[in-house]
Amino acid sequence: MRLTRMSWLVPVLVAAGVAVSACGPVHPGAAATVGNTRITDDQVQKAARVMLEDSGTRASAQADLAGLRRDVLSRLIKDELLSRAAALRGVTVSEADVQHELAALRKQEGSQQQLEQAAAAAGIAAADLHDYLYYYLMQQRLADALTKGRTVATAHVEVISVTDKATADTVLAKVRQNLADFPTLARQYSKDQSASNGGDVGQVPIENLPEPLKTDIANKPLNTPFLESDSNGYYIIVVLDRGEQPLSALSGTQLGQQIQQQALSQYLASLAARYPITVSPRYGVWDATSQTVVPAGTSATSLTTPAPGTQTALPTPSTPAG
Repeated sequence: MRLTRMSWLVPVLVAAGVAVSACGPVHPGAAATVGNTRITDDQVQKAARVMLEDSGTRASAQADLAGLRRDVLSRLIKDELLSRAAALRGVTVSEADVQHELAALRKQEGSQQQLEQAAAAAGIAAADLHDYLYYYLMQQRLADALTKGRTVATAHVEVISVTDKATADTVLAKVRQNLADFPTLARQYSKDQSASNGGDVGQVPIENLPEPLKTDIANKPLNTPFLESDSNGYYIIVVLDRGEQPLSALSGTQLGQQIQQQALSQYLASLAARYPITVSPRYGVWDATSQTVVPAGTSATSLTTPAPGTQTALPTPSTPAG
């Protein structure tokens, strides 16, 4: 799928999930409740019918009707959570905003028909596309508001990548003897794509690095070569300087999106005590790990949900809110 914007839309909204208790009474006739707000059976059935009647999503929807109902309910729950969060933070999305996004996607895909085909491939019925984009923009603006003014620690790094320890020791000794030779040695020895730049990889967000590299990049003395290794080889590294960059400078990058998703998830988790979620047993239970409604008995966390904000794993989205 060519949907650059749509491929961002489909995954990110699972970040809106929040760990809350799946236990407790559900109002009669309700599929679920979020705080005092009821999500009715009629709402679930209406949304499910849209998927069943759309030629692009009918086959997958018919393949698992019970799963379709759970997916729809999960989406409606997340929509309600996003709406509450947006109201509290003063975030709004206008009809003009949605139409602008639709026009951008239509231009990207080439036509309305191609846009609807791409949406169907992403599991979005044509009739649902408007609302999906509405909640996408709401999520995006919430994340922007929650991370406004935030900075990210960065380091200016040079690296020489080699495949064996003997070569690594040889190069490290040469660099320690004369740091000014680093660019020449990088061009001569390094297997990294930065070799043509003399090993200069530029500013690196420290938060995005694996351990122990993250700690070493953050703490090793400046202009002092050191050696790191992993399953792919050995790395002679020099940290030239450290600083802070505004998160806005990482806009559109994987790290920038990841940080924003974390901020949104943590904020929504803080609302869990105020707006507890309950799900009718007819649909299943709310699973805090997957942030979806799952069949009763299959949730590892349906009875013992972690306290809001205690999860450390980053969500890997699969079900868009809409």
